[in-house]
Amino acid sequence: MKTIIALLAFLLFSLSATAETFADKDTDQDGKLSLNEYAGDDKKLKKNFNKLDQDANGVLSEDEFAADDAGDEKKAKKDKKKDKKNKKDKKNKKDKKGDDNNI
Repeated sequence: MKTIIALLAFLLFSLSATAETFADKDTDQDGKLSLNEYAGDDKKLKKNFNKLDQDANGVLSEDEFAADDAGDEKKAKKDKKKDKKNKKDKKNKKDKKGDDNNI
């Protein structure tokens, strides 16, 4: 029973933590996202808005918004690759230290 409750709690949390879609953010349903719709009061998102607004028309199209998700995926892959390299470097250091102790 505890397992079922934990699983349900996890599923509910997962559903509530999903990223907002373009349609969720497009509160006036005009097919574009204004700075306020995209970022609200989030200063970090406000800075990101101009990078995403490729045609500099002051609003984000659905394609421009989707490019942000693609950027997040690229960053995640890059971070994963970096973590893997760091682990490998630590292992090599540990192995080298062990070799030095055997001399």
